[in-house]
Amino acid sequence: MAKVLKEMMYTLYQKSPDALRELALVGFLLFETKFTMVLCDSPAGYVCRINHTKTADLPEEADDICSELLPVLKAVYQARLMMENTNKVVKQQPGDIGVDLDQNKKILPSFTSEVIKRKRRRTSDFDEE
Repeated sequence: MAKVLKEMMYTLYQKSPDALRELALVGFLLFETKFTMVLCDSPAGYVCRINHTKTADLPEEADDICSELLPVLKAVYQARLMMENTNKVVKQQPGDIGVDLDQNKKILPSFTSEVIKRKRRRTSDFDEE
């Protein structure tokens, strides 16, 4: 899970490098009756931080749904708000295409009609034997 979140963070960083400290990603781990939310952010800008929330137990019986499912739904809703905020931050950042017009002042021709000069192979004495 951590590797996937780091790769996603790097992809978002490439789209909007100025917003790196504002990005936050969320992942969910589900193991049988255990639910864990994984948070990924980069508050310092050079290290990816991964935090795991406290594991919540999913209800196994129908009678326990009302009491045990509420913390899980609350965590999922908070994760949704975080993901919407990250999506908004990434979309607000203008994309930089990296064109520097001052770098290449000379415009090269797109088609050249130069004659190709081919070198002739020299025949050696070994070929004759």
